[in-house]
Amino acid sequence: MRPYLTQPPRRRHGPTDQLIRVLLVVGDELLVEELCDALASTYQDWMDVKVTRRLPAALERLQAGGIDAVVLDLDLPDCQGMEALGRVQRTDGGVPIVVMISDGESTDGVDALARGARDYVIKGLDRTDALLRALRFAIVVDDLESRLNREQRTVRLLADASADAVVVMDEQGVVHYANGAAERLFGRAADQLVGQTIGLPLDVDSVEINVLREVGGALQPVPVALRSIETSWDGRQAHLAWLRDISSANGHS
Repeated sequence: MRPYLTQPPRRRHGPTDQLIRVLLVVGDELLVEELCDALASTYQDWMDVKVTRRLPAALERLQAGGIDAVVLDLDLPDCQGMEALGRVQRTDGGVPIVVMISDGESTDGVDALARGARDYVIKGLDRTDALLRALRFAIVVDDLESRLNREQRTVRLLADASADAVVVMDEQGVVHYANGAAERLFGRAADQLVGQTIGLPLDVDSVEINVLREVGGALQPVPVALRSIETSWDGRQAHLAWLRDISSANGHS
């Protein structure tokens, strides 16, 4: 088999603004040539494609790291169906996978999606550009999720270290996260706040309001300075609120 895109291509503006390394695990050599030619003509400037026809070689390449997406034929010479998908996922649980199934085996595609594959295409029916669109979608979604997860981790780290109360709410005002300072401000544990509404206004630049702190089963008003901004949480639009206790006993200077 002739090599395809064996030299790293030039970096150029792509769906994630960086070089994407794709592993093709496809048993049909003619199909491999068709896919590689299509990828080379369309995405050569930002995609580096590696090819193998055997699953053990694919798993070895995944273990070496640096693969951003996998195109997996579910009818390989040495492994088929969900077993092949499962072995790839056990080797690298984070890599996005687009599976290729044979005509008449659409249930395999549905099963693959249920097991975590990003998309599937049908060999012999879907044109090569359908695979390219599925692959591009898988890469973009994975990149977006990675960014959102990094942002969410950053918010948690900053909030956990903050002396001010920090809560994250959805569009209905339901709490999805509360830091330790929020627990102290409201007099309730975080797991008692999460899933509840606490009456905070959304998207306010700066306002002073009273919140209710639970003390010995009774609710006491506490004056706070509140600021709320839009953010994202678990992939959905959300609101991040900072609350500073401005009561005489616990106010910050």
